[in-house]
Amino acid sequence: MLYQTKKIYISDLPDAIRATLPLWANYDILIAFAKREKATAYYIIVIEEDNIIALMPVFEKKKIFLKYIYQPLDYKYTPIIFYKNSNQINVLKSLATYLYKEYFRIMITLDPAINDIRAFKWSGLKAEPLYTYTKQIKDYSSDDLQKETKRILNNKAKKDLVMKKQWDLDIYKTLSIEMLNRKKRSLRQINDSYISFLNEIYAKGFITQYIAFKDENPLAYLIIIKDILQKKIYAFFAAADTNIKKNGASLFCYDFILSNYTSGFDTFDFSGANIESIAYYKSQFNPELVNYYRIRK
Repeated sequence: MLYQTKKIYISDLPDAIRATLPLWANYDILIAFAKREKATAYYIIVIEEDNIIALMPVFEKKKIFLKYIYQPLDYKYTPIIFYKNSNQINVLKSLATYLYKEYFRIMITLDPAINDIRAFKWSGLKAEPLYTYTKQIKDYSSDDLQKETKRILNNKAKKDLVMKKQWDLDIYKTLSIEMLNRKKRSLRQINDSYISFLNEIYAKGFITQYIAFKDENPLAYLIIIKDILQKKIYAFFAAADTNIKKNGASLFCYDFILSNYTSGFDTFDFSGANIESIAYYKSQFNPELVNYYRIRK
């Protein structure tokens, strides 16, 4: 069976389909990221007999006459949603072939659910394996923690710290600057366009901020982003006071989410385990290692 593959503006997708889309394909999320990046968001769709059988969101930019697809900062995964009982490998080949022919450069990070990347390689694209940690929230208990982590949380953090659900971008900026400077990373995540972006997706109910305080002083925060349809929570951005060592505040943030989001959500994604120090830190919760792929041209 021959498929037709093409791109459409996200506003042109039928409402019935739009209502079923998970977080990373959500219309409002795509609009917010595209506006921040000064890019155009599309869905690439695969059609069989006038029916959409698969779609993938993409962000496109142009330089002169060349078209690029790329992954915006903090856009965690590019999903591919399948409809009906389509032959997935053939659909993926159709998508991959379209991408290869239409775009000069490509960089997308596939959702971990897409673990068969043969079609992308067959079409001439490159695939790089990456890793994240996930945890089943309903199964979480203090018994999961490594011994030293449990000691820190039980003996210090939970006695000294108070967690508050609070939207406070001044705290976000203060703690983020310290962390980004320490890691010698770009300060892009505290510029005006990024702050406006955060306010926009917060106003639409996608993200929530939790702040760990000690004596009214903020020591760490964790912003999570929620996929209600797929019952998943993702760590979106986090930072802690670097002047206070081993206070357990950052651990307390993750422990709080895993302990309190037991209704309506199944999985917590720690959002990456590819840097040694970060992977070691997140491994303290004994999560499951999950691989995903970055696709390039």
